[in-house]
Amino acid sequence: MTVLAELLRAVDAGEVRELVKGGIGTPLARTLGERLGTAPEVVPDRLTLLRRTGLASLDHGTWTVTGVGDAWLLAPWAERWTSLTDAWRDTLDPAVREVLDLAGADWHDLVATGRWAYPAGARWLDAELLTVAGTGSALGLVVDGTLTTTGAALLAGAPDAADRATADLPDTVPGVYLQHDLTVIAPGPLAPVDDAELRAVATLEAPGLAARYRVSEESLARAFRSGLDRDAVLGRFERLSVSGVPQPLAYLVDQVAERDGSIVVDLGPGGVGSVVRGTADQLDLIGVDAELRQVSWDRPDLTTLTTRYPAQVVHTALRDARYPAVLTAAAQATVEAAPPVRRAAGRDPQQAAHALVERLRLTTERAEGEPEQEWLGRQIDLAVRGRTPIRLTVRMPDGSERPFSIVPTSVAAGRVRGKDTAVDVERTLPLSLVVAVESDA
Repeated sequence: MTVLAELLRAVDAGEVRELVKGGIGTPLARTLGERLGTAPEVVPDRLTLLRRTGLASLDHGTWTVTGVGDAWLLAPWAERWTSLTDAWRDTLDPAVREVLDLAGADWHDLVATGRWAYPAGARWLDAELLTVAGTGSALGLVVDGTLTTTGAALLAGAPDAADRATADLPDTVPGVYLQHDLTVIAPGPLAPVDDAELRAVATLEAPGLAARYRVSEESLARAFRSGLDRDAVLGRFERLSVSGVPQPLAYLVDQVAERDGSIVVDLGPGGVGSVVRGTADQLDLIGVDAELRQVSWDRPDLTTLTTRYPAQVVHTALRDARYPAVLTAAAQATVEAAPPVRRAAGRDPQQAAHALVERLRLTTERAEGEPEQEWLGRQIDLAVRGRTPIRLTVRMPDGSERPFSIVPTSVAAGRVRGKDTAVDVERTLPLSLVVAVESDA
């Protein structure tokens, strides 16, 4: 089932292409075989099985995953096994079923049994029985030519088939191990839902019962562009991990989130229009960008822009202007066609005046705190150049203030990094939370 699931995901990713003359090419079969850990000549048969059971479809040379296939990928392992066997059994010819009933548990030579049952049978029956024998082994119903008791129950659709399947399958593991080198180790089979969630933020490197995944900038960027935000990604890692989230991984998530997921486009109130959220600096640039002036932004607060245009249109306009915008999951469900081509209708002069005054007020409030932050940043820069130990007073989330004695090494992206002289570890502190800088020499 693991091979079938991985092959179905390859179909979903658009990696399976049919030749004009039919079938898949040998290079593609070899590539898929290496990825799936199976022989290349087996891949076409497995594709046929996916199509036969309704998990995938082939239309005009294009392979696609069906709705049944999407649901099957998220179903528990036992349900996968039973539903797949049921779907395969329903496609068998009545003559084949009769031969299987006659063979019982002995599947060593189904062709001989078929010829005994149908002496005048055509060649198609021999070929079909050979295919059935191979498929039975691939589905785990047959071992060394013998139909297992669980396989017999599944093939017969017995009431206790699901319970037997659950008993025969290995237990799923409760979580994964997140490594400092950004690899993710699953010590056993994951529940399909957990596996799907992990694949959304990491790339599978080594499939199998004990799989290995890797988190990279590309995988995180893909997750952010699919609608996940920083908190959702970190929350997913925290839920799936049994060893906590290592600092290098958390730092990478923050770094990629600032670049690829820091501007979020969501639906407006009641599903009308759009709401864009980001940092004040980012929205300052967007608000004055000449390429986006036709969007006619309103700015209710420093970190929010609103417009009457649909979320899909706003997202496309921002991406075209090279802003790291992502759509929320709710906004992705709405697809709007035309981009904005005209300015919004003029507003009432009194409303425009009030909006202007509000923007000026917000800008003034923001500017009041900037000189102090600039002075603190300049002091830290001097300490970095001179490798001078300093003491930073940082405001904690609970409102308290805590001192840190560090030797700063860099100031970038709104953070100061340095070596904590008290505990001999490297720290990364948000510059916005630093309230005081003192020399610690």
